[in-house]
Amino acid sequence: MIRARIIAARERQARLAERAQSEREQLGRYLARADAALSWVDQVRGAIAELRRRPLLIAGVALGVFALRPRRVLKLLASSLWLWRLSRELRPVIAGFIAGTKIARRTSA
Repeated sequence: MIRARIIAARERQARLAERAQSEREQLGRYLARADAALSWVDQVRGAIAELRRRPLLIAGVALGVFALRPRRVLKLLASSLWLWRLSRELRPVIAGFIAGTKIARRTSA
């Protein structure tokens, strides 16, 4: 009778330990997703801290906007955004090309 209770208690303990382990793994996956989703927050904080360390940069940008007129600045921003998007799209292509040339050099040497 007591032996059966001990065995049942150990089985229950094993089931609970397995359940706790699976819940820890699931929580770990959720936290990893949250960290990835919120990584931009750290980047924004870093950018803000950098701008606070460089007030002359902010003043220079404001002076540039004032000197160039808002319409010119908007055109400049639009072309800059286009170039940035283009660079983001071409980055994997260029990386693949560079990797391919490295492989070609290794095989020929």
